[in-house]
Amino acid sequence: MAQGPADEARPVPTQIAAVRVYLQQAAITEEGAVDLPAGRHLLRFSGLPQGLVEGSVSVSGTGAGIIQSVEQRTSF
Repeated sequence: MAQGPADEARPVPTQIAAVRVYLQQAAITEEGAVDLPAGRHLLRFSGLPQGLVEGSVSVSGTGAGIIQSVEQRTSF
């Protein structure tokens, strides 16, 4: 099967934009940008904390693109 842009994860560089500290945890907002040509793409955000709360990741975008899904995986 031929590989295309959607088969290979494209890394997205991010930087910390905001931090909120609570008694038992913290909320960290990271921002990154990537320009994509038309078509399907798989993006990878790495370097996130191991203690990431399941379901706490959200992704947004601008332009005419559509975000079809967000998956959260842990790799060791």
